[in-house]
This record gives sequence, structure tokens and C-alpha cells, in this order.
Amino acid sequence: MTQKHLIVIAATLLFAVSATAQNGANAGMGGPDGDYASLYELVAGHEKKCDSFNVYLNTGGSFHANENGGAFSGRDLRLEIKGNLGDHLGYRLRYQLTKSSAPLPLDKYPTALDIFIVSWKFNEHFTAQAGKIFQAWGGFEYDANPIFIYKFTDFTGATDPFTAGAALSWFPNQNHEIQVSVTDTHTVPVDMRYPAALGVKAAKLPLTYVLNWNGTLFNGLISTRWATGTMIFAQGERADRITLGTRLNLPKLTWYTDLIGSWETIDYTGLGLGELGTLEKNVRYFTGVTKADWRFAPKWNLGLQASLEWMDSRTAPDIRKRWGTLAAIEFFPDPSQDFRVFLTGYLDGCRWQGGNGPEPWIQKSVELGFIYRIKAF
Repeated sequence: MTQKHLIVIAATLLFAVSATAQNGANAGMGGPDGDYASLYELVAGHEKKCDSFNVYLNTGGSFHANENGGAFSGRDLRLEIKGNLGDHLGYRLRYQLTKSSAPLPLDKYPTALDIFIVSWKFNEHFTAQAGKIFQAWGGFEYDANPIFIYKFTDFTGATDPFTAGAALSWFPNQNHEIQVSVTDTHTVPVDMRYPAALGVKAAKLPLTYVLNWNGTLFNGLISTRWATGTMIFAQGERADRITLGTRLNLPKLTWYTDLIGSWETIDYTGLGLGELGTLEKNVRYFTGVTKADWRFAPKWNLGLQASLEWMDSRTAPDIRKRWGTLAAIEFFPDPSQDFRVFLTGYLDGCRWQGGNGPEPWIQKSVELGFIYRIKAF
């Protein structure tokens, strides 16, 4: 790791004061899932008392329109099953029903499989997990259940976070989680990602190493998702990343800001390769996204989001700039169910420096739809 990573790690540990750590919807066993009645409880008429088998269906649909037209479409469809078997053993599976079930070349898991975790809780301080896990890079946009994200930043959207590996979490007290993980860097061979003419060769150990801190501070006022790590993705090629996600938690308002930096010997994230068709070297990505949610009435929420991203390299500074703004109004008609109806408006734009890329553009779009995390059992 570089010196800047060590500085971030030291700052992370020095900031560890009383708080309560909790996993996001992707990390570990997920959650928090909220206090919602399951369909089984509603139909059977009695309370479910066992935590060994929980079933969720993450779904949603919308009508999306911009200046080029509009259409109805499904936003997401993911089946999730998880549970705890006794005091130590746990499991979790999340599967996208809209993706291919064909196994991937490296880890043999299907593309549609987000997560398949087997976890073991040794005691109140240590938990291990293995399988197809979540690369815990930190940040609240990255860590959230994808069904609740209306628009990902380009950098997060280009990241494949679900890979085979193992992780060990240390809970020094009930306030914090420090996690160390080792995972595959990617799910397909390098020669499938890069054309042979580019001369990129596969690494013997294409692994990713991440150190992650999750916690909340000052009696729950501040939450953190901080991480730093290194990705080895080809022979002699690597990417070093830092993510600082910090959130303010008030009774009716939450507000997070994610700051992300990635230093890549060649363009592994791939925004330049995908849009320019050429492989840039010594690439730097910087992303900032901030989002506030104001629950201004019991059944109503207002969300505001803004992002700024840029990509450059030592030979071509300021290659790509992308910005976006989003406003969302959400209505929750039934407090016993995790169901919302939403209306969003989005304005974003992108430009490439030096006339090397696509023409600059600005796009306006609106979306009307619903999101329903169905707790089936």
C-alpha cells in the first residue's frame, strides 16, 4: 500500500469513538431490513419467530422518459434468501432474475448471482465470511441495496463489486467494524476484457485486498463507510483506491457524501476504454456524490442528489468530466410494507477534453414508478 493509504488507515483508527456499526444492504448479511410484516405473517395470522429462513423479493417498475422518447420497464428483480442457524452459522443468497445464469469463467458462479455467503460468528468480536461476497470499498451509494438507487454515478456503475473471496470482521466493541478482505479482482479473464492487441497479460494472482471501517459516531449522529485497498488485475498492473463515505443522521434528515479516488496504471475501470476505444495509462478517477433525504411528513420523503466525476491521466489531463443532479419525491402509502411510489427528475451532462471523445451532451429525464421490497417470509 502507498503512503496515502497508511495515512487514511491511521486517521480511521484515531476517529474510532463510541458508535454503533451496522452493515449496509450489500455488505455481509445486509440490512437494516426494517420492521415490516411478512406476507407469511399476514396470511397465517401469527408471528414468525424463527430467523433461520427469510425470503425477500426486491422489485420495481417505472415509466422513464427523456427527449428521445419513453417506455415502461422493470427497474429490478432480485430474490434474496438469508438466515442464521443458531448462534454461529449464517448464510445469504441474492440472485438477479433478469441476468444470465451461465457460469463465469473464473469463479464458476453465474452472472446473475450477486451474493452467496456462508458466515461464521466466532464470538461477539470476530466474524468470517466466504463465497461470492461484496468487495467492501465503502461509500453509501456503493453499499446500498441497488433497488433503492435511482441513478448510480458512472464510476460506481462501472464497478463489479460481487466476486469470490473471503473476509474477516473485527468488532472491537459494539461501536465499530474493521474488515479485511481478499477477493478475486474480476470474474472474467483479462484476455476477455482487453483486446489482445493491447498486450495486457493475466496476473498469476489477480486479487483485491481491502481494509474497511464501518461505524457510527457521536451516539448515532455520524455514520461512516471508509475503505482503502489495492487491486491486482494484470501482470504489472494495479489500481489503488480510497473511499470516504460519511453520513449525517438526524430524526427526519439523512445526508451522505462519498468521496472516491482511484489511481490505475491502465484504465481498469474502463470509462475511457469504453468511450474512446483507446487504453489510457496512469489513469486517475475522482468521484464525489452527495445525497440528502428529508422525511418532511410521515408518508413523504424528498431526496436531492448531486455528483461530479472526472478522469485524467499524466499524458492527458482533464480527459473526461461528468456531472449530474437528481430530485426525487417518494410516497409510502402503507407503513407496514417496504413500498414506495416515486417521481424523479434527472439532469446530467458529460464532456471530453481535446475533442478526442464523443460530443459533449446534456440530458434531461423523468421517471415515475414504484419500488417494493417484498418480505415474503
